[in-house]
Amino acid sequence: MTDDNNQLLTLTGIAKEICDYLQLENSGELKKQIVTDLLVDGRHKLFEYEEHLQQLVPKVLACEKTYSPGQSETPLLQLLKQHVEDEWINMVDIEPRIKQFLEKMKTSKCTHYDDVLRRVADYGTKYTKSSSLLSIVLQLLLDIDDEILRTEHVFGDVWKTVVAKGLRSTEPFTKFRDYISSNDLDQQMKSDSALSVALRIYYSNELSKIIRDMNIPDKETLANSAADEIMSKGWKLGIKSIEPIVTGRQYKSIEQSISAKFDLSNELVLSDNQLMNTTTSSKSFRFQRNFFQTSLNNAYICRVIPSRSSRLLSYLWLQGSEWDGTDKNSFHVTTRLAKNLLSLASAFRSFLFYNLSLTLPVPLRLVYFTFNFPH
Repeated sequence: MTDDNNQLLTLTGIAKEICDYLQLENSGELKKQIVTDLLVDGRHKLFEYEEHLQQLVPKVLACEKTYSPGQSETPLLQLLKQHVEDEWINMVDIEPRIKQFLEKMKTSKCTHYDDVLRRVADYGTKYTKSSSLLSIVLQLLLDIDDEILRTEHVFGDVWKTVVAKGLRSTEPFTKFRDYISSNDLDQQMKSDSALSVALRIYYSNELSKIIRDMNIPDKETLANSAADEIMSKGWKLGIKSIEPIVTGRQYKSIEQSISAKFDLSNELVLSDNQLMNTTTSSKSFRFQRNFFQTSLNNAYICRVIPSRSSRLLSYLWLQGSEWDGTDKNSFHVTTRLAKNLLSLASAFRSFLFYNLSLTLPVPLRLVYFTFNFPH
């Protein structure tokens, strides 16, 4: 008998036990719908059918409604936990690294493993938004209990960060150190870790969906090869590996689909040189800003420039100095601020103001000299 047939028999067996427990034999098409929803979306889906079940199994429904974590598990929860674990085993059967990871978690962190298993059986993907191997690995790696999962956005933030950034460094995960140990994180950054394998599978599957309808030869090979690059560099940089293989229109369409699906439109991608320049110039910016603010507090300047204008100049400086020349939205804001600065400059054109202008960051300084000092 094949594995597929075994899986079918197991699933049918659990489905039948659920039907018997809820006495759904005579519920017609609703029987199939209820069982399917429970197997896919978890035990809490049961309460959407409360009106129907109240007539069939009032005691069973009352038992399920009063259950909370820490109490003895209900028969339905036990059945759904068995179903979820069977699915996990089938999913990792051909992925030895993830299979080894699950087995290790089950033995070394059995309580946490059981909590995650129960949570998936109870809520399905309500809070994790995915039933993929990546979601399973992340839930087992993170020390997140039910309360945090329901009331905070930690898992969602981790999910977005991992999917967007890949595993190019541990830096993006610094803010999640409350939920994962440094040793575990370092282990998972390795190219053969369970998280790396799960990410590759996830990226390959998602990219395959995006290019499914495109006229690209050997889509599966393309998706698999790109998955390695995306895993180590994130979507924005990793997807560039397929640019030479597809047409310009196809690449643009793929980029747009990825950006929209994974909400990457606001992710700023800087080259190594830009990152270095931004880092090294931050001290200069702080020095210039401090000098400018100190100068504005000088008694002589306060006599020359009215206090309202002085405060506005300080505000303009604080806003304008944040622009590093890469963000278009910030550029438009900075441009408007520069115009306001120029209008003030025309009223206080003096040697003093000229000297103060030298402390401005380069983008504002160029605008200032271009429009205020004729050649």
